[in-house]
Amino acid sequence: MDGLPLRIKTAATIEELMPCHLLYFTSEHVGELEDIKRHMAGKSALLVADVPGLARFGVGISFVLQQGKLKFEISQQALERAGLKASSQLLRPSLPTSRTTAAKKTVS
Repeated sequence: MDGLPLRIKTAATIEELMPCHLLYFTSEHVGELEDIKRHMAGKSALLVADVPGLARFGVGISFVLQQGKLKFEISQQALERAGLKASSQLLRPSLPTSRTTAAKKTVS
C-alpha cells in the first residue's frame, strides 16, 4: 500500500482497534453498527462489512453474494463523511444500494 505497513488486528472492543484506516466487520457485529459508526465519526477511515444492504446504513462498502458471485455496494455519502472518494473505476461495477434488502431486518 504505497510502501506503508499493513497490520491486521482483531479485538474484543472497537476501542482496541483505534486508530485505524479501514475497519472490516462481519454479520455477527451488525448489532454494534451504531457504536462502530460513532467511534469512526470524523475519522478518515473506511468502514467495510460483509452484510448486504449496510451501505444504506452508513457503511462505506458492503459485500453481497448474488447468484454465487461476490459483488459490492458503495455508499458515496458514507465515504464523503469519512473524507474519502471512490474512483469511477470502483463505482462502475458496484451495485446500487437499493438493490439489496437483507439489512432492513438486521439494522434498526
